[in-house]
Amino acid sequence: MGSPLPPVVANIFVKDLEERAPDCARLIPSMWVRYVDDAFILWPHGNCDLQIFHQHLNQHNPSIEFTIEEEQEGVSLNGAFCLGVVIQ
Repeated sequence: MGSPLPPVVANIFVKDLEERAPDCARLIPSMWVRYVDDAFILWPHGNCDLQIFHQHLNQHNPSIEFTIEEEQEGVSLNGAFCLGVVIQ
């Protein structure tokens, strides 16, 4: 069994990132909720601006990669997107 420390350190790192990154973004989500390595956001600004925000998040640290899981065909989330965090 591995050490319990890496998940704690990763959680602190991602929490710091999610507090700092939106501060310097042009537009921010109206809601951001994270559980472990997934974030659920409400994005009322349109898909084009979401892509810009996604790029902005991915520029903060080369070890962190945010991915977007968009709504599936036939299921409307009305501006809600799930962001996954990959820590390399």
